[in-house]
Amino acid sequence: MPTLTAIGSLLCLALVGALIWGYRVARNAIRRARLHAAAYEASVASSIEAAIASSADLHFACVLISARDFHALGRLYPHEELRDRGLLHFHDKLNELANSPGKFVFFSHQWTAWDAPDPSNKQFECMAAALDMIIDANGYTIEETWVWVDYLSIPQRCRGMQQLAINSLPMYTSVANAFCIVAPPLTHEHTKQLCDLQTYNRRLWCRTENFCHTLRHGCDDIWVATSPTSCSKLFARRKGDGASDGDGEHGDGGGRAFLQQNLRVFEGDCTVEADKLQLMPPFLGLYAEIYALAYARLAAQVTSAEGSAEDDSRSTHPE
Repeated sequence: MPTLTAIGSLLCLALVGALIWGYRVARNAIRRARLHAAAYEASVASSIEAAIASSADLHFACVLISARDFHALGRLYPHEELRDRGLLHFHDKLNELANSPGKFVFFSHQWTAWDAPDPSNKQFECMAAALDMIIDANGYTIEETWVWVDYLSIPQRCRGMQQLAINSLPMYTSVANAFCIVAPPLTHEHTKQLCDLQTYNRRLWCRTENFCHTLRHGCDDIWVATSPTSCSKLFARRKGDGASDGDGEHGDGGGRAFLQQNLRVFEGDCTVEADKLQLMPPFLGLYAEIYALAYARLAAQVTSAEGSAEDDSRSTHPE
């Protein structure tokens, strides 16, 4: 029979072997974890870089119609018909659109039929009246003002180009000079459900348009039109300062509450859940832009403070 010493030696060898095996397993696991972490970080960095790039470019040209021609239409016509009539103007580059001398009003609304945006023509009447009010209030001229509306600005027949334009929606609205929500109370032609400001505010894509405009332009030029005679800013300016407050037609904090709900984009209703994934790149790009601006301002403040401290030190302790 093996002696106790031999048994102890075998146990020690087995323990040492187990420790070595455990060490190798742990080392390999740590190595794999580091590789996965590095790959994840690289993937995140790549996604952010792509998002930043996407926030500076368009997948499809931004298509506008002049305010004068828009008024003359009398109703909404599809993109292709107005294109063939030579009434549409195409902006291929986002920076050119953002820096163009004209003023660009973005109309955001919900369709009140499955196959037509505005069968009653009530929304067009609101848009036309709101356009006049916005031009007058902001000191624009009709000659310099342009209009974006989905039905005439987005291709309706070619699904591929239509999707490219939809993917560019966040960028279109982000550079609009004025943003107008058009939501008169109407009955949907097919569902027979009420379409109004509340149902508008529940829709994912409507929230997206609001959100992207707000990120670049703030809330000062968001308008709400609920009838041809009722169009006002969501936020009114307080007298004596440049700040905005929710004391306009949506007063007593109503404007602020509306916007806070509206900016919860991913809680909005959508027909296709995958649409939410399409919104990630432009949202990340706009967020990155905001953080970059905030960082630049902070760096400028720090540099200014250091310069002031150095000047104070020299004045207190002259050479």
